[in-house]
Amino acid sequence: MYSNDIEVSVIIPYYNSEMTIERALMSVYRQTFRQPIEIILINDGSTDRSPSIVESFIRQHPEMKIKHLEQENSGPSRARNKGLDTAEGKYVAFLDSDDTWSPEKLEVQAEFMNNHPEVAISGTNYFINSDETTKYGQEENWIQADFKRMLFKVFFCMSTVMVRRSVMEKNRFRFLEGKHYGEDLLFFLQIVRRYPGARLSKPLAKQYKFLYGQGGLTQNLRKLLVHDLDNVRILYRQNGGNPVKIGFLLHKCLFVYSFLKHVVRLYKSRKYRKPVKGV
Repeated sequence: MYSNDIEVSVIIPYYNSEMTIERALMSVYRQTFRQPIEIILINDGSTDRSPSIVESFIRQHPEMKIKHLEQENSGPSRARNKGLDTAEGKYVAFLDSDDTWSPEKLEVQAEFMNNHPEVAISGTNYFINSDETTKYGQEENWIQADFKRMLFKVFFCMSTVMVRRSVMEKNRFRFLEGKHYGEDLLFFLQIVRRYPGARLSKPLAKQYKFLYGQGGLTQNLRKLLVHDLDNVRILYRQNGGNPVKIGFLLHKCLFVYSFLKHVVRLYKSRKYRKPVKGV
């Protein structure tokens, strides 16, 4: 059901996030955006103190519209889908429980989406581990994030993304449940196959995690490779009714490219592997 009051629904799934969830919530609270928003928190079966921290935040901020949902531990895809199913806003923004937003994030991004009604999904550049000297790209204002480009390059991370909810509902765009690596990229690609996307050049979020995962680095990179290839297979099968198709040759090239990305990730992981800064 659509609401005339809510401009942006903020979806935050969390699992055992007692060390970071309050920091994420405070970054939403400090937004300069003056239109009504709602926060949708989905507890993905946490066993630590994070649910009580969320409830404490809700009590301290009764002026904010906050929905606190629960589910058995099923992964972020199902949690985000649960959030999408209950969202009321014109736009939906996603925030991971261990990341934060710059204060102007929603204001800048919602204004961009309002000024570009053809854009169904937008993201922004971002900082890594609060290092504000590390930027992704120096382009002017924004660049187009289209399907073919995003097959070869990830244009934004989950915590920078804002989508137009009318497009999500019209097409029933959802995250593929049961997929634990690469589910975000597959979600992005399914949207930009049919609608324009954009990446704002200004960094408006901070990602507080190792770039390619903290525990079992090589194992995580191998999983990312497997799921990159799985995404290619899924997209290759999902060509019905879509004007942009992955041809057989491109399909094979993407397999080779995914292996090359794996090598690059191994190299970059050594470069960016830093301790996560405290809350």
